[in-house]
Amino acid sequence: MTPTPKPQVSPNNGTETKCQERVSKDCTVKSLTLRSGSTIAEYTLISSSGDEKLFDLAKGEMLNQLAATYPVDFVNVEPITTSVEPEKIIAGVPVTLTCGPPPTILGSDLTVEWTRSGTLLDTVTPSQDRTSEYTIPKFLKIHDGTYVCKMKRNDGATFTQSLTLTSKAAPQITVNPVRGTVQCGNTVTVKCSVNTGYQVQFKDLTSSTGLEIQYDYKAPDGCTERDETITCQVTTNPQDYEIITLTLIEAVVCKAQDGFSAGSVGFEAVASCEKGKVGTITAVCKADGTYGDVQDNCVLEVIHNLLSESEALDVVTLPAFLEELKGATINNSQTITDSPATISAMVQIFANIGRRAGSLKITISEESTKNILESAGILTSDAAKGSWDKLNSDSKNESSENKNFSSSFLSAFEGITANVVNKPLNINTTHILFTKTNFTNNFKVDFNSSVEIDIPEAGGSRQSIAVMLFASMDNVLPARESVNTTSSFINGKVVLIKPESDISNISIAFDVLNETLGKPKCVFWDFDLLEGLGGWSDEGCAFVLNENGTV
Repeated sequence: MTPTPKPQVSPNNGTETKCQERVSKDCTVKSLTLRSGSTIAEYTLISSSGDEKLFDLAKGEMLNQLAATYPVDFVNVEPITTSVEPEKIIAGVPVTLTCGPPPTILGSDLTVEWTRSGTLLDTVTPSQDRTSEYTIPKFLKIHDGTYVCKMKRNDGATFTQSLTLTSKAAPQITVNPVRGTVQCGNTVTVKCSVNTGYQVQFKDLTSSTGLEIQYDYKAPDGCTERDETITCQVTTNPQDYEIITLTLIEAVVCKAQDGFSAGSVGFEAVASCEKGKVGTITAVCKADGTYGDVQDNCVLEVIHNLLSESEALDVVTLPAFLEELKGATINNSQTITDSPATISAMVQIFANIGRRAGSLKITISEESTKNILESAGILTSDAAKGSWDKLNSDSKNESSENKNFSSSFLSAFEGITANVVNKPLNINTTHILFTKTNFTNNFKVDFNSSVEIDIPEAGGSRQSIAVMLFASMDNVLPARESVNTTSSFINGKVVLIKPESDISNISIAFDVLNETLGKPKCVFWDFDLLEGLGGWSDEGCAFVLNENGTV
């Protein structure tokens, strides 16, 4: 162990002299010590003066003397400053952290390291005023942690500031009805609630506040048909609100039922989701007095929150996010597979993972890849088939964006696969098998005795190939082709093959799932087919043979 060098100056005497000059004649330094083998100085200044500015000058003199001889670590007891008061950080707001400036003796030739809970976030140089900023454009739960700013000098001297930040969940307001009716002369009860930590009130109607409130709205006698709106807002954040729309009507055909208010023929009622879900449920009043055309757009709240977080993922937050996504998916598997809206939200999450990894050049580790496969696999299970059938055939969703979630799901994995760590991998989960292999010249592998891939010649150069084999992707992808018929069936495992570079010749052998079906075709999923809807195409593929249950 290298012994601690003796001081070339006396910090105790020098500091006391400067303290008496700067603060008061009776200023003394009590027990200024340097810990053995350390650069930590402990001291106490005692004076009859109460002038804090003079004390700061005296402390500065002491630090300057120490820093002239030792590589000192200046640990600032004042925390990092923030653009938003720490206790007022609500999930979703931008937050800028500022540290410094360090003592002048540290100089300006510094390197700044920003870390969160021990993980490096950024390495920069300080600005001209010797401060440094780090900005989180959208502060979410994934950004909670202890932030440390460390400014380093070449000789090892440092200046450190830190701050622990925890975001508060954003207000989640639920109103019921979202859209309803009230018959002229009658009264309807409207309700509003918010998550714990907030209070709500009906704007300009009543002073009552609470986690859950209600109000009886009475329509005037002899009214004409028109819309009235009621605003429910957070008391401390009026910019967070939800609006209830009530249509005044003369006659009722559909009575209030299943959470929908009474209505006239053709009226579209909108109700809130049950607790733990986010979104709305809509239904149309029919001439027979019942509600039909029900559209359930409710998303499991935990998945809704993860969707928001997925839009701000980075190299630091991705691994923990994928752990949380896997846990949420496994713990809520039945609720997820039964909900087309929640599956749609998860498809968007996977798309965001691939997009963020690609744009930020994030390498997805083996463990993170496994978490992705376990989360996504549940969406391909037999339990999810009914929800996928509804998504793929929903006639009310006219836009391509709403109708091609199955295509988007597959596309997301092309983006994710491109960013998986480039090393040999073999990850086998319940619903998805993923391998990554390095090879030279040729490649031939049988995957789970259901798909065999043969590349006879790859140009002689060493490259890698990623293969993702889905056990039941036929639950997700419809069998539509360029003609968009429903007479075809997917009769083999779906496999995603992504080589490192282009390959001109590849043979794939599939075990047939149902040997009673005939006329096999070799097809691939074309994302551009049917005006971006996506479908199976045989362009560039050639059927070779069909024998012994193998195509």
